[in-house]
Amino acid sequence: MEKVASFFKEERDPWFIRGERKGVEKGRQETAEKTAKAVRNMIRKGFSDTDICEVQDVTSEYVARIREEMENEK
Repeated sequence: MEKVASFFKEERDPWFIRGERKGVEKGRQETAEKTAKAVRNMIRKGFSDTDICEVQDVTSEYVARIREEMENEK
């Protein structure tokens, strides 16, 4: 069994690599969704774009896009 363990490295396994990539992408998507939700909440509470950009570490264009989406939802 030790010979197999020294031969097989999970870091080189294509299925491991594929799963790892999927996990990373899912994490990025969840982070983006949480950031968008936080920005929406800050807009609703009356924060300025500058404050939102500073706190959430996003661009002013991103905040403007979220504001536009919120206006279109109304």
